[in-house]
Amino acid sequence: MIFTIEDNFKKKTATKLNKFYNANNLIELEYIKLIMGLSKIKFKGKYIKQNLNYCVLGIKENTLEDFGFEKIVNFLYKEASIQYFNNNRRNNKLFRILLNETGLYFISKKLNNNIEGFIHLYRIIEKISIMFPLVYFKQSYDFAGVYSDVKDLVTSKEISSLKFFKNFQKKIFEDVAMLDTTTDFNFILSNDEEKNDLFAIYNIVSREQFDISLNGNTISMSFKDIVSFAITIRNRYFHLSMENKENIEVINLNMNYFFSVINEPILNWICVMYYELFKALNK
Repeated sequence: MIFTIEDNFKKKTATKLNKFYNANNLIELEYIKLIMGLSKIKFKGKYIKQNLNYCVLGIKENTLEDFGFEKIVNFLYKEASIQYFNNNRRNNKLFRILLNETGLYFISKKLNNNIEGFIHLYRIIEKISIMFPLVYFKQSYDFAGVYSDVKDLVTSKEISSLKFFKNFQKKIFEDVAMLDTTTDFNFILSNDEEKNDLFAIYNIVSREQFDISLNGNTISMSFKDIVSFAITIRNRYFHLSMENKENIEVINLNMNYFFSVINEPILNWICVMYYELFKALNK
């Protein structure tokens, strides 16, 4: 990796934590700490502080009291077991990819390269849409139960990986109400030309099969549709559609700013999904 990751908390706490979980070469643990705001990134000799917990809806900023050993263990690992972490070393390759792409996202965010940041988030979505369900079902020893679950998720012979993943979201969330929680993308626009461009983007995205609304300069949708939204933006902005589907073509709206607004809720949802998976595997 072109960066390194260090703990935000005191070395004494880190040593105690690693000893507690035998965390040598445990990539998933490093990933959890990064997305929960317990790590900092060192890039080109400078530190990028990451003290935001993306594993809660709405994103929470950590305070100094969140970095003590007992607080970390009680909050971060209350669902986890030592056996889980030891067994899940086999998924180090997956979590090394997630750790790298997430770290590169934070670097892009720091450098205000938000279009590049979105690309890293989309690469994560492509990985987890396949890998998260596989990790989940692989943990089960109940063949009949797994067969039934997969059958429920595969609703047709031509189901896409996106549709499969959307169905999987419903499977892992203990509190299904979280799926319908609304997130807002609040844009600060200075003139009618920018507002017209935002409306044009909304008009294209709203044709897809998920609920989305525009009120003034705010686009709103349910968290469960975040992945669909991200994929639609990718397909309409980065790809030239040849199937009579309109592409996103804007002149006045700064797209780097546009992506700065949408990126954080996308990462928030990715991390919330991971944390729900993490809890489900530790029942």
